[in-house]
Amino acid sequence: MDATATESLAHEHRRISALIARADDAYHASDDPIMGDGEYDSLKLRLLEIESLLPSLATNSPSGKVGAAPRKNGLAKVTHATRMMSLDNAFTEDDVRNFVARVLAALGRGPVPLRFVAEPKIDGLSLSIKYEGGQLVRAATRGNSSVGDDVTDNVLLIGDIPHTIPFREDAEVRGEVYMSKADFEALNARQLEAGLEPFANPRNAAAGTLRNQDKAKARHRRLRFFGYSLIGGPEGILTQEDALATLHAWGVSVSDIIGICEGADELIGYQRDIGAKRKDLPFDIDGVVYKLDDLALREIVGETSKFPKWAIAHKFEAEKATTLLKDIIVQVGRTGVVTPVAVLRPVLVGGVTVSRATLHNVDELQRKDLRIGDTVVLQRAGDVIPQVLGMVADLRPDGAAPYVFPTACPSCGGALHRTKKDDKEEASIRCVAAFACPAQKVERLIYLASREILNIDGLGDKAVEAFVQAGILDRPGDAFRLRAMTNRIATLEGWAEKSALSLADAADAVRKAPLWRYIAALGIRHVGPATAKLLAKKAVSAPRFLADAEAITNGDTAIRKGYEDIDQVGEAVTGAIRDHFCDQRNWADALDLADVMEIEDHVTSQGPLSGKTVVFTGSLEKFDRKSAQASAERLGAKVSGSVSKKTHLVVAGPGAGSKLEDARKHEVKVIDEAEWIAMVEGAGT
Repeated sequence: MDATATESLAHEHRRISALIARADDAYHASDDPIMGDGEYDSLKLRLLEIESLLPSLATNSPSGKVGAAPRKNGLAKVTHATRMMSLDNAFTEDDVRNFVARVLAALGRGPVPLRFVAEPKIDGLSLSIKYEGGQLVRAATRGNSSVGDDVTDNVLLIGDIPHTIPFREDAEVRGEVYMSKADFEALNARQLEAGLEPFANPRNAAAGTLRNQDKAKARHRRLRFFGYSLIGGPEGILTQEDALATLHAWGVSVSDIIGICEGADELIGYQRDIGAKRKDLPFDIDGVVYKLDDLALREIVGETSKFPKWAIAHKFEAEKATTLLKDIIVQVGRTGVVTPVAVLRPVLVGGVTVSRATLHNVDELQRKDLRIGDTVVLQRAGDVIPQVLGMVADLRPDGAAPYVFPTACPSCGGALHRTKKDDKEEASIRCVAAFACPAQKVERLIYLASREILNIDGLGDKAVEAFVQAGILDRPGDAFRLRAMTNRIATLEGWAEKSALSLADAADAVRKAPLWRYIAALGIRHVGPATAKLLAKKAVSAPRFLADAEAITNGDTAIRKGYEDIDQVGEAVTGAIRDHFCDQRNWADALDLADVMEIEDHVTSQGPLSGKTVVFTGSLEKFDRKSAQASAERLGAKVSGSVSKKTHLVVAGPGAGSKLEDARKHEVKVIDEAEWIAMVEGAGT
């Protein structure tokens, strides 16, 4: 590594170290975090990555520290007899398998079953409770692992912690202080009613309450406790399971969702099960802790200066993370919209490694003041497309310049235009060259061939790009002329005569298609599959749709209003139809595509739910959302994303939330997935 690269990494390490130190102090000492767990974890991982390249930087690094020194807050300080260590983290299933392999290697064993205890990782505040002669004499926070705050008075108010235990020698109970979701919501309601700031989350509320020197507040806020460790105690405690059973017998509250697992597969399975139940638990958890069950074997496996080697915290998939913004590029979509895209240092967020993320539009880019070289915060939840929430100002490199949006299309070189609506500029900037723009041509043809539109098996993104470059595809109708081009296709890299003929067969197989697929394939702005189905229902046939489109283009207000009166269509769609067919190339392509396809007239379904509106909510086991919608449409129903008085039926699975509440409010009939399946099967669909 050259000197410039070394200095750059060292500079980044210093900046991240300073930010992590601030975050540690805010979280552990002030109970006022300045970033989320996902962001913190990703910064820590980057720190470790840099230290693996430059080991000398690990000296006095935050990566080797636990917690933060307690502040001068009027509370006495307690030195722990045994350090309250942190835990190493696992973020992936491979991390868990590697952890188990390391434990086996330390024990000198092959891949044999080894018992672990799996416990939910409560998102609370670590606590040590000292008993002498059976009496609770002292309770302290973790602090910096060696010294914590004396919080004995408030701990005596927690009902899950006994004041006396039936053991007359010294013992230390360790666990987590937390606040239940229900108690947290009640506390914040009281805060707002009193005109005070609400707490950010239950963990902050619990930590602030534990250190609060007003005992009345501590009593009123109802803190809770789960024990997870016992130091000292009666003879005969040989395992973690024994220790938890002893705590329970003493009256210390312990979790009732502990898992006893053998090997990595069972540990991973436990974490998945708990993750699925996470939102229904009465308290917040941010992962699962795995501990070697046998206490004697723990001594052999040992520990580092920071964490035990026999335990690990398997975090849930982070929905937020931080990473480096390496570059900003622009992409041209099928409707000509030019979108800025962040090129990122790959980072795991929401269970997916993300290397690119949309920046939406130029206004969003400028509002967030994103610059190349920034450390940015990403968010991804479930199937949501990763998005950049903002940048970390403390980590901005010196000399980072504001990004200048291009004025010419990166694909065709044409001028970019910012469109207007009602005399106001829209956020989108677009290239208006349509099919004359190579990027738009490719994107439009990819869209046409996709599963949601014409579903031409084998005509994927790379094939479309190659065919456009080779002159095989130029306009939509060319997708159904592939049989005449098989000899040319067979000469392209990755293709042969057999695969070229198979692709032609796939195109011919979907040549006959319902009217809505034809309308969707035209690539009209604002007209996706759902809107295309509404237009098809109105037009009934392709000739009628094209005639109506021509009338709308020529200013026929009666025809236009007839389409605008369709629920969920409106002026934006009819305006897009007009704009699309004003372009003679688009008009010629629509006629050409109609000539090479066999377009079926629309037939209105007369199923048992004809004209009814159905809403799906919660998790469905037998259907994904698209197949659920398709099953409803086969019954003649329209699927909506929200519940109103006009809704006729709600199909609710586990996890149904506000939509289920709205259904009850509007007295809409609610059925579960099994009842829906019976309805679908009974209708013979």
